[in-house]
Amino acid sequence: MRIVLCDSDKSVTASYRKFVESKAQEMGGAFIEEADSCEKLLFELSDEPNEADVIITDTVFEGKMDGIEAMKQLRDIGYIGEVIFLTNEKERVFESFDVRPCNYLLKQNVSLDKFATVLEGAMLRAKDAKRERLTLACAGDVRNIPIDEIVYFEVSDRIVEVHYSGEVFEFYSTLDKIENQLYGRNFIRSHRSFLVNAEHIDIVRGNEIVMDSGDIIPIGSKYAKYFSEVNTQ
Repeated sequence: MRIVLCDSDKSVTASYRKFVESKAQEMGGAFIEEADSCEKLLFELSDEPNEADVIITDTVFEGKMDGIEAMKQLRDIGYIGEVIFLTNEKERVFESFDVRPCNYLLKQNVSLDKFATVLEGAMLRAKDAKRERLTLACAGDVRNIPIDEIVYFEVSDRIVEVHYSGEVFEFYSTLDKIENQLYGRNFIRSHRSFLVNAEHIDIVRGNEIVMDSGDIIPIGSKYAKYFSEVNTQ
């Protein structure tokens, strides 16, 4: 997670930085940077705009490029992250809508509790946006499932069931095709009918796997050698 604070008033940046660091630490940590002008911000992000996950910026920069214009330019080059305006310019709130900010906060009015709520929401959305997803469809129903939520796949007669977050979705495919799509993402074939996410394995015992969902998956003889090396019970 990378958060950028952009304000020409270094005292403002310093005071909010401490608070941002504290909130980020609660949520797993973040790399926090500062910029004292929009020109500097644009220069730093011109090649890879989405290196920043959350940008907190003023709208006023004393005769230089303003914050709203800078965010427009970033959106134009593909920035998809979260924008929080933190400013004294009450009258520009509607103008800011063009760059789809998650919030427009007034320095003189916003409480630290409100700022914390807005920042936490922005960080959660930014984190979720970077999660890899697998798009699956059947009979007009389309699911974009975060890969890290998938527990396992089970196939029967070309109908594949994906088990994730307490839900089950059926679609037509083969485990070979799914395995190829997820190559390098820690999915393991345990049986000709099962493909499991190693991140969700609770224990391996004998010829079966207990997933953290509580589901028990068989281990086929063809795949037993691999699982004998990771047997945990």
